[in-house]
Amino acid sequence: MSNALALGAVTAVLKNLLDNAVVNEKLTNAVGPVKVSALAPDKVKAIDNFVGLNLFLYHVQPNAGWRNRQLPSRDFNGARVTNPPLALDLFYLLTAWGAADFEAEILLGYAMQLFHEIPVLSRDVIRKTFESSPVVDGTILPLKYKDLAASSLASQFELLKITTYPMSAEESSKLWSAIQVNYRPSVAYQVSVVLIDSEAPVKLSLPVLTRNIAGQPNTMPPFPTLISVAAPNQQPAARLGENVTVTGFNLGGMPVQALLHHSAKTVPPIVLTQVTSTEATVPLPNNPAVWPAGNYSLELEVGGVSKHVSNALPLAVAPVIDMPGSSAARDGDQNVIVSIHCSPAVQPGQNAILILGDITALSDPHPAPTQNLTFKFLKADAPDPGATPLIRLRIDGVESIFIDRTQTPPVFDDTQRLLIP
Repeated sequence: MSNALALGAVTAVLKNLLDNAVVNEKLTNAVGPVKVSALAPDKVKAIDNFVGLNLFLYHVQPNAGWRNRQLPSRDFNGARVTNPPLALDLFYLLTAWGAADFEAEILLGYAMQLFHEIPVLSRDVIRKTFESSPVVDGTILPLKYKDLAASSLASQFELLKITTYPMSAEESSKLWSAIQVNYRPSVAYQVSVVLIDSEAPVKLSLPVLTRNIAGQPNTMPPFPTLISVAAPNQQPAARLGENVTVTGFNLGGMPVQALLHHSAKTVPPIVLTQVTSTEATVPLPNNPAVWPAGNYSLELEVGGVSKHVSNALPLAVAPVIDMPGSSAARDGDQNVIVSIHCSPAVQPGQNAILILGDITALSDPHPAPTQNLTFKFLKADAPDPGATPLIRLRIDGVESIFIDRTQTPPVFDDTQRLLIP
């Protein structure tokens, strides 16, 4: 997910879209030199003969849908047990400034058409904003987005949606009165939702070994519809090289291929050969260089000429810890330093957490894809010397498999234990 730089990153992306629109639509032919700014309106007023568009973040509020999504972040002892994201809706005031007749109206019309045609900020649009400098009328602007590239905005779970905010005359009057600037042609927009994640370590208990959950639809849909995605051996996640079973309706009609989407990397489709009308087997390729661990969304594309794409269901792909290639040591302050070798490689921007028994630690920074991670457990929290706690690696919320569910009842996999020096 994103970090605290996300608010500035959203504004930078929107401003970059407006900058590109000024170039693409050749507005300078209609109204002369055009500027795009992201300042408070009183700052724009102080600029002599300003002609252009100004984007002003005037209000931020919690997103109602995400606010109560997770359990409380602390237990009865006050220890942190979850890191719910800070979910925010951003409200912008887009204002057009002109020096002659019709200039403000022309600028506002082009800007509104732009946001109408781009209602969702794709991950590619966000990444491109921070890869190159925006260009307006042949002049390269100073690259002020360099620090905002670290916001990880493109890798957050939800895409950003842009919608017009229906501001009443009373709200508009109060807003402009508070700004203390003469009214200009303007329109309000809501951008939702920005997810700011916390990197604070949390204390986790071992999971429940058995759960009985079943679901059954009431009607049969006419199009390809997925009901469930199941990893082998009743595991909560699949590993590369394993088969995933997908159940649903109307899945037959060759050819069929599985479309998987991951926020950190683009992966190729998987052509399926074992498909019936109600069940399909999806073989996950054992190719760690192409397929990262983490959360995917899975769809089935059914048919040849007349293609139908099913609904999407989540699929978790678990990392694998190479236990012979992992070790623990103590530094001079008696902190426990754990080094692990894992597969597949962890991508830049992916959140890697190691759970040692019931304590957690965040990995050291990994700016490039890597299979070697290092974690530091403080002496006060680390297990005692000689202990052999269960070890599990969590990548973007998906944990490595450490429970053997082929046995009844399930048991913990003792090969996933690490000796503490």
